[in-house]
Amino acid sequence: MTQEEKEGLVLEFRACLDSLDDFDSPAPEEPSPPDLRVLLTEMALLKNEVRTGTRQSKGLLQELRQYSELLKEENDRLSRDLERAKEKLPEARRQAEREILLGVLDLRDRLESGVEALSSRKTSFFSRFFSREARLIDSLSEGLSLTLGRTDDFLARFRVRAFPSVGRALDPEIMRAVTAESVEDLPEGVVVREIRKGFFIDGDLLRVAEVVVNKKGKG
Repeated sequence: MTQEEKEGLVLEFRACLDSLDDFDSPAPEEPSPPDLRVLLTEMALLKNEVRTGTRQSKGLLQELRQYSELLKEENDRLSRDLERAKEKLPEARRQAEREILLGVLDLRDRLESGVEALSSRKTSFFSRFFSREARLIDSLSEGLSLTLGRTDDFLARFRVRAFPSVGRALDPEIMRAVTAESVEDLPEGVVVREIRKGFFIDGDLLRVAEVVVNKKGKG
């Protein structure tokens, strides 16, 4: 590019800059003043929303407080019921155990009565002359005796034991006199025989003994 061409370009660029200075830049628009009525209305709405939210929050807090108190009361009640149940549980178990053992004792009474009845029949006049009946009685007696022994073993595992009463003075705490007999060579009030045995469990009375006591001059 020649020197003349360079100077021509510079002149054209200056002319372009001069033409830009002729245009006035637009003045910035000034913001319009706020509408006070709209502003006050919006502030009032905001205030109402805040007031409403506050009331709702207070109501919610009150409901939560009441619900918390109800939960605490219910929890306290359940805790008391649980403690009472824990306290009653051992006694309930003991009572259930006693009822079962008393049922077993009733079964034992029937077994013992059966053994005694068969034993007395073995010595009867009829059985002496009929060997077949004697063998049947022996078999039944042996079977009942085995069952009676197993029942006593079962009771022993549960710490149940019979206490003696025959020949002892009547003890109203553990014995009940069902009837009386007169035996000359025994003192007054002594137990002559047992109608139903008495039993202890762990040293405590499980079942009273039903006995016959001696009474002088009876009959």
